[in-house]
Amino acid sequence: MSRSSLAEFEPLDELPEFTRTALLDLLVKGTQIELRNMSARMSELGLDVLADLSWTETHGSGKNRRTVTVERTVMFFHRPECRLPDFTITHHEGFLGRLFSSRSGSVESPSLEFKDSDSFNDKYTVQSPVPVSATTLFDETLVAALDVHDGMDAIGDQNGILAWRDSDDLIKDDKREQLAQDASAIFLPVVNDPNRGSNIAASHPGTYMNEQIARWRQDDSSEARAMLRKLITREQVDDFLSQAVPRTVPPSLLKRTVGMNRSLIIAGLIAGVSGGVMIALGLIYNVGFAKGWLVFLFMLLLVLGGFPMALMAWRWRRRRLRMLQRGQLIEARITTIDAEEFMKENEVVHTVVFQTVQGQCLTLELRSDPVRIARQLMYSDTPTSVLLDPERSELGVWLEGWIVENIPD
Repeated sequence: MSRSSLAEFEPLDELPEFTRTALLDLLVKGTQIELRNMSARMSELGLDVLADLSWTETHGSGKNRRTVTVERTVMFFHRPECRLPDFTITHHEGFLGRLFSSRSGSVESPSLEFKDSDSFNDKYTVQSPVPVSATTLFDETLVAALDVHDGMDAIGDQNGILAWRDSDDLIKDDKREQLAQDASAIFLPVVNDPNRGSNIAASHPGTYMNEQIARWRQDDSSEARAMLRKLITREQVDDFLSQAVPRTVPPSLLKRTVGMNRSLIIAGLIAGVSGGVMIALGLIYNVGFAKGWLVFLFMLLLVLGGFPMALMAWRWRRRRLRMLQRGQLIEARITTIDAEEFMKENEVVHTVVFQTVQGQCLTLELRSDPVRIARQLMYSDTPTSVLLDPERSELGVWLEGWIVENIPD
């Protein structure tokens, strides 16, 4: 790119919703991110955004708890159809950065090894949940570009690449232009190649998720086995739906449907019983609360709050189980997908509307992979199926969104 590269960018007041959601999914810092000083450059495949971001983070606990504001200037290459494997690039800042970098990564996202690239390995750690596919992405050209344009951190996935310089600070003027130049020199050849992601995905058997599952099985560690237990496969769903009503719910489906609901029920019962016992003991042994009315009030609140919480959680669980055990499978089409202004477990929540063949509407809150599956079905106008509550047709679950084989590259 030329030194006048910023002339290619035009001021932008607001990000397109799809671009903003993709950025939030990559950054994983919540939805309360302020975007300022934005400019954008259009391309045939997507949008390049140069922007200043800021958000707050809380560190420590107790007296050491503190909230800090983080500011960062980023370059985001949004390519909704790039199909790149997930990866992170971490630049090592100085000797300590190299010393404390995670050379092996983790079971969830191991580090890549680059032979005959000592200079690059000294400067960077690259991690990916699909290391075989990611190694194909990081060819000699990309590794050399990162080596030449030193000091770049980045995150990539199926929606594009987000890049920034080492420090969590805003940069201006020449440094801002340099970020745009360097990031473009490194990543534009990747994101502007319409076949790059497709070729990588096709170069290995199955999907990226298949590669991830195979690696976990080969690892066979306790952490890997725990991840495998969370997965819901096509075989599990087919076997479940083939049962006569009332169906027996397998553990993976039960956990995905009710989550931590049992813990809420137990916590509510413990709080209610504890408060009731303490009040009863105080009355039985004639312990006056005149001087300790705050203690009495606290115990009363435990009773008034604990039992209703347990009851509501139990009723919610009962409805969810009824949907699974006795629900009716109905064909439907996805009509709308809208991003919401909040996240759950570091994922942007989307409201997805299903229209059944019987004319009923079902609205569900979905995240991450289920939304990717839903978006693919909506764009192709492909029908799917929802499991509707037998007593309340506005309630249901979408099992197809949980099947790992359905997750697209």
